Amino acid sequence: MEYPDLKRAVRDLRQTFGANVVLIEDSSSGMPLVQELNREGPGAVIPCKAEGDKEMRLRTQTALIEAGRVYLPTSAPWLEDYLHELTMFPNSKHDDQVDSTSQFLDWFTVPRMKGWGIYEATRRQALALQAREESWVRLKAPPGLFGSVQTLTGRHANLDDDRTVVVCEEDAEHLSGQGWTRIGPAPVPKELQPEPECPYAKGCVEHAAWQEEQKRRSEAVSRQTIWSCEK
Repeated sequence: MEYPDLKRAVRDLRQTFGANVVLIEDSSSGMPLVQELNREGPGAVIPCKAEGDKEMRLRTQTALIEAGRVYLPTSAPWLEDYLHELTMFPNSKHDDQVDSTSQFLDWFTVPRMKGWGIYEATRRQALALQAREESWVRLKAPPGLFGSVQTLTGRHANLDDDRTVVVCEEDAEHLSGQGWTRIGPAPVPKELQPEPECPYAKGCVEHAAWQEEQKRRSEAVSRQTIWSCEK
């Protein structure tokens, strides 16, 4: 589709469905379209950065879909073709609707409101407090799955190089039924652990020694985790 036709199609679809936000893939042809449509208004047009291939992007959203958190209308002119493309993927003739679905779900599950940084910091602190009471499990992904996974509890977790990931017991039970292999208990994920506060003034000798000790402990925990997985 030529650029003028593509631009016209976006405007028509936005008007047809009354969309106040439009996502466009952040690509060489997409960015000029984003900039031009934002200048014209109304409504926000947001660039969406795609990571990995289409199959991987959909796999990361399967937990959200299987948990029943994605809703479709009972009837619509486009519904039959959409479901056919979605259920036949990756062997369907077309996959644009599948890819737009996975990119939307990825964008929708990450907060984008004003003050998102404060929200995210507070959320992590709450998770850290909750993490102390939860048990954590290391799982291995099914063959062919790389990248990351969207868990039942809403956590977006990246897979390690050995294709394993640490999740809470609730997520482990859900993923175990989807072909994931339970390896064993694991420590609280590093990103959910509260950051220790240094008792010394920044710049002094004690502060530098404290930082070095924290780094050593972190590396020791990583080595212990890897050893446990290999065992």
